Amino acid sequence: MRERVTVNGVVTVVDVRAVADGHVAMDESAVAAQRAADTALDHESPIEELFEDQLRCADLIVFAKSGLCDESEIAQIEARVAQDARTDVAMLKSDMCRLPAEVLLGLESGAEDDMDSRSAHHDHDHHDHHHDEFESFVVHVPPAVSLADAKARVAAAVAVPGVLRVKGHMWVAAKPAPVVVQAMGPRVEAWFAPAAEEKPGLVVIGLKGINKARIEAVLEAEPVE
Repeated sequence: MRERVTVNGVVTVVDVRAVADGHVAMDESAVAAQRAADTALDHESPIEELFEDQLRCADLIVFAKSGLCDESEIAQIEARVAQDARTDVAMLKSDMCRLPAEVLLGLESGAEDDMDSRSAHHDHDHHDHHHDEFESFVVHVPPAVSLADAKARVAAAVAVPGVLRVKGHMWVAAKPAPVVVQAMGPRVEAWFAPAAEEKPGLVVIGLKGINKARIEAVLEAEPVE
C-alpha cells in the first residue's frame, strides 16, 4: 500500500480534564465496553498503553477541553504528555478542538517512514485559541543559494513566536525546480520538487497578530552557506 498511499499526519487529541483527574478518558468504563464489543480490536493492551502509543506516534497533539483546567493543571498535563511525546511534535491547546483545517491537515509527515523516531520526549510552546484567532499569508521569498540556506531561513521563520506552520515552495539559485517546504515546530523538511511547474511562495500559518514584518525579514535574510 505504501507505493500508493502515505500517512499524511497523526493527530492525537488529549482530554486534558480526564488526564487532570488521573484518567486517559473521561469515562474509561464506556471506552472499555466499546473496545470489548469490537471483535476487530486487540484487547490485550491496557488503555493506558494505547494512550502512550498514540502520543509516541503523533505529529501534532491537541489539548482538548483546556478551558476546563487551570494553568497549574495544564502544566502538570504537559509534563505527563512530554514523557511519551516525540521531540519534534507540535502541541496546541484548544477549547472544544476549534482549530482551523490548515493547522490540522497537510502535515505530510510520511509517518510510515519515520516510526523509529516516535518514542522520544518533547518540550514545545502551546497555544489556546479559537478558529478566528488564526491567520495566514503568502511570502514570496528571494532565491536561496542552497538547500541548506532555504531550510535555515524557514527554520528561523517558524521559530518566530506565534508561527504554527510554514509550507509551500521557494527557489534555489541555478536549480531547475523549486524546493518543497514543510515546517512545524523544530522540524523543517525541504526537498526539490520533481518538476518546475509549482508556483513559488511560502504560506505562513499562525496566531492572529503574528509579526509579519519579522517573518518576512528572516525569510529574506543573508544566505547561509
